[in-house]
Formats: sequence, structure tokens, C-alpha cells
Amino acid sequence: MATQINAVANPIINTPYEAPQHYWHIEEGKAPVKQAGRRPASYFLRVPEGAARGRRDAAQGAMFEEDLKGNEYLLDLANLLRQRVQDWRDRSYQGATKVTRELIDLWRTPSPDRTEPLFYAQLEAAETVIFLIEGPADLLQGIQVPPDEPGAAARKDGYKAFMRYALKMATGSGKTTVMGMLAAWSILNKVTDPQNAAYSDTVLIVCPNVTIRDRLQELNPERDELSLYRTRELVPAHRMTELRRGEVFVTNWHNLERRETREVNGQGGRVVKRGQAVEKARTIKVTATLSADEIRHQATVGAYEIVGVETKRDGSPKAFNVKETQYLESDAAFLKRVLGGRKGRSQAILVMNDEAHHAYRRGAVEGADPFGEEDDETTAANIREATVWIEDVERIPDA
Repeated sequence: MATQINAVANPIINTPYEAPQHYWHIEEGKAPVKQAGRRPASYFLRVPEGAARGRRDAAQGAMFEEDLKGNEYLLDLANLLRQRVQDWRDRSYQGATKVTRELIDLWRTPSPDRTEPLFYAQLEAAETVIFLIEGPADLLQGIQVPPDEPGAAARKDGYKAFMRYALKMATGSGKTTVMGMLAAWSILNKVTDPQNAAYSDTVLIVCPNVTIRDRLQELNPERDELSLYRTRELVPAHRMTELRRGEVFVTNWHNLERRETREVNGQGGRVVKRGQAVEKARTIKVTATLSADEIRHQATVGAYEIVGVETKRDGSPKAFNVKETQYLESDAAFLKRVLGGRKGRSQAILVMNDEAHHAYRRGAVEGADPFGEEDDETTAANIREATVWIEDVERIPDA
């Protein structure tokens, strides 16, 4: 099915330093129309073409063609928040703390020390989170942000829901700077008012890989004048001493994965099993590099227990269903490892997921391996990464 595309000769019609004043309204098969105001927050839902095979009969054909075009759904909460945050600005940030007002004034005031003004998207992202904590009651009325519910396995282990905010920012819009703005806001407010549970002097930033982890070290207040707080002038110079009383830990998601705690005793090299015993069922496929005999051998030496065998038509084994017991670190040991040497006094920890669209839960099939046995290795790896990333963050509140 051919799709007509109308290119826009001049797509950039706003400055990045102010709220959008115009947008291009685009519909399939029609010429783009320049409209006043800001484009409403929304998303388009399309039915994948493969999912509709076998539905092209006369009764459903027209419906399917309409699905292919996609339907637009407004993000009501995002649109409401945009308006309420603007109302908050118009009230000169009513209810904000003295520290918060000082920071916002610095972020919004042109300065010769700042090579470039902050983008409007950066200011709006930081101000929205701050508004949800410090905004006046009447402007917060009707805003219901649902808590992040734990997955089935975490819920079974007793983990509870917690509040998680999502900031959707385009590539190149400077989300690292926003993380610095929010880290400074939380730490400085906590240092100023230690008894206030709304803030934390400990910030944990979780990122996708080691390369990004190293780049995000500029968010460490200990770097002082070389930190992002000074190079982007996010914190006044006289506040840096207070900021260094807080801590920013940066780690990659792999470090969140719960580790086994088996230790080798010096006497005869005997393995000592310590930690929380967790039973796990999984399927091991017979491959060219992993034979059925090798899988059986691992069972005889105690690596796992074989509970079932899947066979091919000729009766040869193609996969083994096994049950194994892992001895995993406790929540307290997990937190001590991730935040080793923490000096902060806050009971709460502010956690930020960089590239958080990688952290999601996939609908689980009853009794299935939570990481799945996908034919596509890349898909299986992505599912595993997403699961570890989000479900191990869930452990932090209880730990």
C-alpha cells in the first residue's frame, strides 16, 4: 500500500529556548498545515501488518485499512501537567522552597558564565518533577500519577509499589543536564532541611552501559568546578560546599542484577552456600556446543535437577527442563554493594533511570521463564535486560 508523504520545506519553526509557539499539523495524504500553539502530547497506535493476516475479508477489510493508518490518542496527564506547570510559573512558583526558588532563578536568568541558555525542554522537565513535590494543593488537584506496580515475581517476594516519574525527552535535548538539575535540587533541599522526607541526599543513576557510566561521572559533585553543576552553572558557587555533602552514584544496569553468594571455604575448597535460597525453573536446549550428555553431567555434579525432557520425533532429546537452587545476596547486601561507602543520612534514595525506555516489564506467561526462550537472541537479550533493570530497582525501596 503506497503512502503519500508531503515534506515540510522548513520544519524548524520554534526556538529551543522558549515554549513552542507553532507546530506542523500533519495528516496522511494531506499537505502539512502550520498551526498556532503547541502540539498536544499524544501517541499513534498502529496494528502491525502481520497481526492482521487472515482478516482481509469483506466484513473486516475496511476496518483493517483504518487500523493501518493508526489512531491518535491524547496523553491527558501530560497535557494537564503542561498547563498546571505553566500556571505555577505564572504564580511565581508558589509553595517552592527558598532553595528551589534560588535554583530556578539561576536556571532561568541569562548569565555570562553560561555559554548557552538552558533549553525550554530542560527547564520544563525539571520544573514538572519539582511541581509534583512542591506545587500548591489546588494546582495538584486532579493530577493522579499511578504508582509503579511491581512485577509478579517481585510482588510475590513482598515488594511494594513506588512512585516513578517518566520524562520523555528527544535525543539531543540534554537529559544529562536535567539529571544534574534534579540531583542538585534534591541534595540541596535535603541538606538545608534534613528532616524533610520529600528529598534525598543520595542519588543513584542507572545507565545502559559502561561507556555512558563513565560519561555521567560529570554528575559527581566531588568533581567540583569540573562537574556539570559548574560547567553548566546549575548550582551557585556558594552552594557547592553544601552540594558535596550529598552523593551521586552512577552504575550500569548489570550491577543491579542479584548476585550469587557462594563462597569457597579454605578447607579443601568446599563451596559454602550462603544467602537467600531461591528456586528457579528454566529450559536448557541441546545445541551443537552443548550436548545432552554434558547437560546430564552437570545435573550429576549438582548444578541443577532435571525435571523433564523434551524430545524430537526420533526420540532424541532437544531440551531439558531443570530446577536449580541459587543462593542470592540479601536486599541489605545488594544495597551495600551498589551504594558502597555511602555517607548520606537519608532514608530515601532518589533513583534515576537513564535511557529508561529500556526498563519495562513484559507480560508474563504463566509458568514461563521470565526472560523467555526466544528464537531471536537479540530479542531475548533485550527482554532480560529490561526485566533486570526494572525489577531490581524495585528492591531498593524495601532494602
